[in-house]
Order: sequence, then C-alpha cells, then structure tokens
Amino acid sequence: MADIDYATLMDKVQSGINSSVSLSDDEQPVSFMNGVGGRWEDDKIIRTGSLSLDMAIGVGGWPRGRVCEIFGEESSGKTTQCLLSVGHAQKQGVPVVYIDAENALDPTYMRKLGVDVDNLAISQTSILQDVIDLALGAMDVFDELDKGGLIILDSIPNMVDRAIYDADADKQTMASSARVWSQQMPKIVTKARKTNTTVICINQVREKIGSYMGGLDTPGGRALKFAYSLRVAIRRKVEGRNNEDGADGQTIFYKVEKNKVGSPYVRGESYLPAGQPIDWVSDVLDEGVKSGVIIKDMKGTEENGKVFLESKKAWNTYILSRDEVDFYNETMPGIIEERREKGEEVEDFEPIEYGHFISKYQWGNLTKAILADYDILLPFMEQRILNTLSEDDTIADEFIWSEDDEETDDIEDEESEETDDDDIEDEDEDEDGDDTDDEDDDEESDEGEDGDDDEGDE
Repeated sequence: MADIDYATLMDKVQSGINSSVSLSDDEQPVSFMNGVGGRWEDDKIIRTGSLSLDMAIGVGGWPRGRVCEIFGEESSGKTTQCLLSVGHAQKQGVPVVYIDAENALDPTYMRKLGVDVDNLAISQTSILQDVIDLALGAMDVFDELDKGGLIILDSIPNMVDRAIYDADADKQTMASSARVWSQQMPKIVTKARKTNTTVICINQVREKIGSYMGGLDTPGGRALKFAYSLRVAIRRKVEGRNNEDGADGQTIFYKVEKNKVGSPYVRGESYLPAGQPIDWVSDVLDEGVKSGVIIKDMKGTEENGKVFLESKKAWNTYILSRDEVDFYNETMPGIIEERREKGEEVEDFEPIEYGHFISKYQWGNLTKAILADYDILLPFMEQRILNTLSEDDTIADEFIWSEDDEETDDIEDEESEETDDDDIEDEDEDEDGDDTDDEDDDEESDEGEDGDDDEGDE
C-alpha cells in the first residue's frame, strides 16, 4: 500500500464522518482546529482593562466563547475589574448584558471606569432560574446578530434557587442552587461556544463550614469549577502612592488558578487608584520590564569605582531597549504615512534615541513624569509587550493610537511619598503565606535595593 500524506488522510476522515453522521443540533460533526498559540487575535479576546492580567492569562484578555470566573474576598476589586472589561468590550463593538444580582452598581463610578452606561443592558434579578434564562436568551440574540457578546453574572452567591426564594427558612434544602448550576451549566458552556459569547461569573470566597482542615472555597458547587475555562483569584492591599495623608488606592494581585487557554498559576499585579481605572502607565512599565521591552536601571553617581545613591531617594529609571528603539524609529514613519493617506491628522514623526527617559519609580512608587511624546510611545510599548505572547513580532497593522486612551490624557508630574518596599512585601507574606512566586519575583529587586543601601551607608 502506497504511503498517503497525513493531511490528505485526515481530509478523508473528516469528509467521511461528516457525510455519515448527523448531530442533533445541526452542527458539523468534526472539523479541524485552526487556533493559534500565544496571543489571540483581537476578535477572539476581550481586553480585561489590566495589561498585567492580560499577560497573566496568556492570550491577551478574556477568551471569547468561554465561561470564566473571577473570585476573591469582599472589596477586592472583582466588580471593578469586570466593569473595566465591559468598557473595553463596548469599544470593540461587543454587546454587553450585565446581570446585577447584588444591586450594587453606581452609574457615576461606572462612567469613570469607561463604561457607556446609556448603552448597557442591565438586569437586577436574583432568582437563579431567571438568571439562567436571561443568559441563554441573550446568547440567542447575540447569535442572531452574529456579533458574539459579553455576559457578566454578579455574583454567584446572590443568585438563589426559586424554591429557596419562595420557601420559609425552616424548609430550605441543602445545595439546591448547586444542583441547578450542575444541570444548566453544560447548556451555558455549549451555547457560549456556539455564539462566541464570553460569560464572566463573579464569585466570592467563604469559609468551609464543617471541614476538618478548614480553609476557603467558592459557592456554587464543584460543577461550576469544572465548567470554567479560566479562574482568576484576586486580592488587594490598600496603600497610598500619591497621597501623603493616607491611602489613595489599592494594589490588586491576580493569580490564574485554572487556565485552559494558557499556563495556570501565573501571577500579576496592578495599581488601582481610588475611583479611577487601573494605572495604565504603571502596568506598561512593570510588564515591559518583565518582557524585555523596557530596561530598568538604578540611577546613581560613580566615584572611585563605587556607586553612591541619592540617599534613600534612589531612582529606578526606565528606558527602551536598543532593539525597541530601532524598531520604533523604523516602523513609525510608515505608520504615520498610512494614517495620513486615510485623511487623519498626524503630527510629524520625531525619532527617539537610546536612553530616552520614560518614567521613574521611587522605592516602588510611580512618579508620573511622562513627556508629551509618550502619548504615542506608551501605546506602542503596550503593543510590543502583548506581542511577546506570540511568535508574530509585527506591529504595523496592530498599532493603536492613543486618542481613545483616557489614561494618558491627564498625566501630570506628581511626587509620591516614600514607601518601604520591604514593609509592603512583609504585608503580602502575612496575607498569603504560600505566595512563594511573589517572593521569588521580588527577590532580585530586594537584593539590589538592600545592597545599594548598604553601600550608601558605608
């Protein structure tokens, strides 16, 4: 028997199965997987609003056509993170349905986070069966529009079974909501895939009552955990970066507990100023250093072979790597010319030099001293950072101008208070003793700062 090409063989297998097998939902029985590794295309993801979380997920955002979960303790930033995702989905032209079982949304705060409140479909029912019917009905509408969509379920513990809702307290049955989720979640998962809809479930953490070992768990039953393609744990630490009088925001820590589209157990963190979106500049700088797009260096003066820091006000300076500078200077003229051909008003291109100042940290705190030209450079760096998730290193067709990025419009020079990084890390260890990855990530920076301080003292 003559050898047959494997691709030809699989074509025959596919055509043979499809001609002889019919499915109940009229779908094609089998097809070839044509997905891509690394970062997914923009039409296959919804940006989370945090570059750090986009990178931790591994595909650049929430995957389309999947059911995901974000969970954590109270006031940890779960709803805020989802609202940021809603704003990005609306900018992408994705219709959004928000089911607010907690009845806790504030239109003013939502607008600050970039949400188009006037064009957001909201339901505030808390009966579980009604929530499921709403979600399935919304996906049917998305399918008719051929647009896909985003559905937020906020939150799982506040959605109760109708039998419990109508019954007296002494007639409540155990785990009735879990049984409903177990029966209906396969239908939600299947329809989300068929309609290219992203479903994000917000969940809380509760103590395990009656467990010998104790600990924390998320309500809703184990069926939910099996259905999720992505589970993100979120926690916070309140701190002040730009306010000497006290805390003015919080650092949000992410940990991907389950990931079917990338690597699990990846961590990230972002700074969330009070009442504002995530600090986009800080995210770009931090993730740029991790990806190699940006180089971080300690500023000091050298005398007789020794480096003397500016007391405890030593600065970490951030500059683009030489390769990124060369790529920027080579790519931008063509991009600007293309924009002008489309009739857009674009300023003349000014090349940058290696060592060009970007921003600086003072003991881990961002001082927003961004020059005017970085309104263009920062989006460029963000795209370069996202491109490190994939093998494709092109950017000309993916470059995003910053006119729509509100985060860069109001950047001002501010001085931040001095904060001891060691104290912050000690607090993190107290909050989560098992965060060995956080300790490893901070080890290098701790050694550098401690060592430099010792030299200064000597």
